[in-house]
Formats: sequence, C-alpha cells, structure tokens
Amino acid sequence: MLLLKCGDRWELENQLCDQGDISVTKVYDLLRTRVVMRPWMKAFWKPYIPPRYSFCAWLIFRNRITTKTSLHFIAMENRLCELCHKEEETGQHLFFSCETSTLIWNAVRSWLEIAPALSTLDRALTWLRRLKNNHCSKRKMIRLTILSTAYHIWRLRNGVYFDNQAINTDAIVCKIKVGVFKIMNRLYPNGG
Repeated sequence: MLLLKCGDRWELENQLCDQGDISVTKVYDLLRTRVVMRPWMKAFWKPYIPPRYSFCAWLIFRNRITTKTSLHFIAMENRLCELCHKEEETGQHLFFSCETSTLIWNAVRSWLEIAPALSTLDRALTWLRRLKNNHCSKRKMIRLTILSTAYHIWRLRNGVYFDNQAINTDAIVCKIKVGVFKIMNRLYPNGG
C-alpha cells in the first residue's frame, strides 16, 4: 500500500526516513486519509460544546442519523414519525418539519429572541455564521442551544420509540435551557 502511494522504494524511503531511521509519525501521516475541513464542521466541533451534541449534529448534517426511512432495508410495519405519526420519519422531517420538533424550536427561538425560522440545520448554521456582530458569549449560547435542541429532539424520539416515553415539549425545552445555562456558567462564571 505504501509503495502504491509513493511510487517506488527509493521515494518511499525518502518520505518515511528521518536521518536513516524510519519515522512512525511519517508512516502514520502517509497512511491516514486526510479529510478536507468543511466550513460547517467548524460550527460543530468547539471545545465548549459537549461531544454528544457535536456528534448528533454531525450525523444530522451528513444525513447519517438513523431514522426509519434510512433503515429502508429492514422490514418495518410503520415508518411514520414517532413524534407526530403523520409523515415518514426522515431526518429533515424529524428535526425541522414535525409538529413536535417545531414546538420545541419555536420555544427555543422565543427564549433566545431570534427571528429566523430554523427550517434546516444547514440554514441554522448559515444564519449562525452571519452573527459576527453579536457578542462572543451570545454567539456561543445560540450555537450551543441549536446543537442542544437537535440532540434533545433526537433523545426524545428515541425515548418515545424505545421506552414509550410520553411527549412533553415543555420538559425538553427546560432540559435544553438548563444544559445551556450550566455550560455558559462554566464558560462565564461572572456572567460574561
């Protein structure tokens, strides 16, 4: 495999050896696949954002979140959304079109006093990038809240599907607010 990447033995030796000794770092760098950093990736992966929020948003954005329609290869009696039971459960529907998730998003938008309808994660992130004039803490809070909301909608869906959990949008919004306040308080203990 290394010969395929480098071409010939001498070129391989030149790239992998450091003063006559083979460099593990150079071998690793040659073997690993490099991913081009996309602009939206920077919005998810921040030190202050819990990895579970980032990972969930990353799956949603790449359309890899496991929904009933993405499991088309498994026989299922019902592919309707677990939260509204009205449309097929796709990522777009579950997180942005479903009545239940819309109630949650509207409550979050009202709490943050933001106007735009967050109809897709892509649109939300595009809108976030335009918030350059806002104070850093406000931007962080909005970013954190958007990712937290997506995560909690996913958790609600799983709770309803796997544990027959009752749908309580007020409780979900409260969880989102408490989680955001805890993280923001850690970031800005003096109210920054």
